[in-house]
Amino acid sequence: MPDRATKIIINSQKSAANQSEDLQALAKLMNNELVNLNKHFDCAQKKIKEINEDLEKLIKIYK
Repeated sequence: MPDRATKIIINSQKSAANQSEDLQALAKLMNNELVNLNKHFDCAQKKIKEINEDLEKLIKIYK
């Protein structure tokens, strides 16, 4: 990837059992599972719920 940016690819379908607690929680979040780790995940889950419940916001994101 020639733009010199760091890319991180996460396969949330693969077991994260040997990874950090944060990475395990992120994989759960990506798979729409409830995460109770810290305020950052709480905030992300709240925002995801708000967007999913508001179809107009969801459409604007994907335009």
